[in-house]
Amino acid sequence: MLWLIISDIICPISQKKPKGAPLFDYLDNQSLKKQLLDFTSDDYERVTLSIPNIHCSSCIWLLENLSRLNPAILDSKVDFTQKQTTVHYVPKEVSLKAVAVLLDEI
Repeated sequence: MLWLIISDIICPISQKKPKGAPLFDYLDNQSLKKQLLDFTSDDYERVTLSIPNIHCSSCIWLLENLSRLNPAILDSKVDFTQKQTTVHYVPKEVSLKAVAVLLDEI
């Protein structure tokens, strides 16, 4: 995908490491998920995640446009000084694990 190529050239926010779902299997644990979520309802969930390698405006743009990559992500906001992103998503359409995998891929 083009955005993967762009992120690797312009803003390599992750080091080369094993990628994919097994890395984030723990996010399927409902009790742990409850502890991680900032807000949950039937319609949407909100989670704030640490993004320690964010360092440029391209990173911010990619992170704030996650909804272009997955329409079940309603929006995402970056706090650059705290190196965090807050993601609102529809849990019936995408899981927290899938959001984490998507973030890991960029």
